[in-house]
Parts: sequence; structure tokens; C-alpha cells
Amino acid sequence: MQVLRVLGAALLGAVGGFVLGIVVSEAIAISAFMIAGGAEWMRVFRFIPGALALVGLVGAPLLVLRTRRADVSGRSGAPGETPGR
Repeated sequence: MQVLRVLGAALLGAVGGFVLGIVVSEAIAISAFMIAGGAEWMRVFRFIPGALALVGLVGAPLLVLRTRRADVSGRSGAPGETPGR
């Protein structure tokens, strides 16, 4: 069951990162086009969706594993919280 959670988190992280990357790259490209006026140098923004998809692919499973480890130990991970209360 743990493996399915990690795989699901990886899939959702990759898809969410890709969608967020598209939104961010378009917002940056539109803003830069309005400021600079030219579109020749804006080709670098096409790598943002792939980069954020990779971040989501790696980061989401790590977050799931970390929260699962905190649940098993009985601590929420909040600073100053004593276990068992």
C-alpha cells in the first residue's frame, strides 16, 4: 500500500508540476513580451514545465514518505509538540 501512495504522489506531482510550469512560463513570457517586445530570447521558458514536472516527480513522494514516517512515530512534526498529546 505504501508503494501505491508513493507512485500516486509521483504521478500527481509530475502532472501538477507540468501544469504549474505551463502557467508560470506563460505568465513570464507574456510579461517579458510586454516589457521587451521581442520574442527571440524567450525560448528558454519552454524548459520550465519539464523542470517543474521533475521537481514534482521527486518532491511529492519525498513529502508523502516524510509525513508517513511522522504518522508512524506518533509525532506530527510540529515544533514544540510533545509526543503522545
